[in-house]
Amino acid sequence: MKELDFGHPSILELLYLEEIPSYELKEHAGDDAIVRLANMILLKSIAGNEEDILLEPLEQEIEVHLGSTEPARVVSRLPAFIFPVLSMRFKSMADLDLDEVNSPQSGRIRLRHKDHDIDLKLTSFPGKWGEQLRLKVLMNKPKSD
Repeated sequence: MKELDFGHPSILELLYLEEIPSYELKEHAGDDAIVRLANMILLKSIAGNEEDILLEPLEQEIEVHLGSTEPARVVSRLPAFIFPVLSMRFKSMADLDLDEVNSPQSGRIRLRHKDHDIDLKLTSFPGKWGEQLRLKVLMNKPKSD
């Protein structure tokens, strides 16, 4: 199980992604800035006891929604150009097909944070402005010694 790292990506680290040609995106899904951004989204959900994360691409930005009930609230807006790499990061963690964006897919991610095992169900599905990602967070109780 992978331990989460929650370093903070700087905006300068993220901005270089705008210059990456689309055919090179897969190579950058594991870059430190994207890994930390994905981990920060997960941490925000875990810290707030939020069960649902929705990454919704729009025309000019990505909305990050968190919530335990519908509708989830928007907690962050990110530049749209980051979405393909962020999507690939989450999809690679769930062993999903990185090239498939027009059909729904579902997978699981298992992580460890402090003394908690965390299971996530990742669902990708087509949306108006591209693929959307929904993660369902399932916290397990701490392991007792």
